[in-house]
Amino acid sequence: MRVTLHQAQPRFTRRRVRARPARRWLLLLLTGGLLLGWGLHAPLRSVLGRVWLGLLTRAGGGLALAATPAAGPAPLAAPLPPPPPPDPTGADFDRLAAALPALLELYGARSAVWFQDLKTGREIAIGTDQRFHPASTLKLPLVVALIEGAKAGRWSLDDPWPIKTADWEEGAGNLQLVPDGTAFALRELARRAIEDSDNIAANALFRKVGYDGVQDSMRRAGAPLQSGTLSSLSVTDIGPVLVQLARRVAAQPETWRPLMDWLSHTTRNDWLPAGLPPGFTAYHKWGGYDGNDHDVAIVRAANAQYVLVVYTYRTRDDGALIQAVSARVARVYEPTGEPASLR
Repeated sequence: MRVTLHQAQPRFTRRRVRARPARRWLLLLLTGGLLLGWGLHAPLRSVLGRVWLGLLTRAGGGLALAATPAAGPAPLAAPLPPPPPPDPTGADFDRLAAALPALLELYGARSAVWFQDLKTGREIAIGTDQRFHPASTLKLPLVVALIEGAKAGRWSLDDPWPIKTADWEEGAGNLQLVPDGTAFALRELARRAIEDSDNIAANALFRKVGYDGVQDSMRRAGAPLQSGTLSSLSVTDIGPVLVQLARRVAAQPETWRPLMDWLSHTTRNDWLPAGLPPGFTAYHKWGGYDGNDHDVAIVRAANAQYVLVVYTYRTRDDGALIQAVSARVARVYEPTGEPASLR
């Protein structure tokens, strides 16, 4: 009897066992359930998604993980910018017009305010019959007249202009020790007159432009100049000069932006600018002389562009009054989270 012997396979050799279809579908169902249960968890979703993809695409049996490492958390979306603050309403300006006289009375003595919103043209004027020595605020219309002359071709801002002994004056500035005959470009004298409020630079420019030239320039801007002299002005004489400057900057920036830059770098900022909230910029000229303390400005913010002129004479605290008026006007434009009509 013939016996056929079959060679036995060694027990230490593992046989490859192909995964059964039922087991494979069970794994797919379990993985899909996990994906649904953790649908909002981005990192887990990424990992399990790769497991599921490996099961679907693997040729042959067994469980295969994708070799690509798991991605990190999804980047957060950038926060939306806050909505722009609402524009002031007529009621806001009415409340401002009612509040300012009471504020001025708190500090006593003589004071005046002129305000114009450059978007709407809304104007508030208090104490327009009062006359003040303009102090160094007069240097603003002086430099405006100088730039007008250069634009008309009467001179160049790069022309040299000498300092004379007759120009000497104590007070603001640092040209007191400059020898007689020292020449500066007209542009540099203008910068010193605005940024440093230099009296000697201003006197030299008055020799160039002339007092009549400054008055003519102010009248063209709309200043009434009822006193007939530059040494006694009202807030209505300075306000129109600032309004015209704001319009000129928009129409002819290459000509007028240097002056705006000088106005944003003046040496004293503890009056009108100190009353402004963050995000507001004052392009201003201050002045003080013999009890007269003034500050005049073009103010800009995200939803604000206005002119503010504050003239004071021997109040209880001139600087505090100017700052308080500046703060009260700016409140009209600040976002408060309330409807504009409730402010």
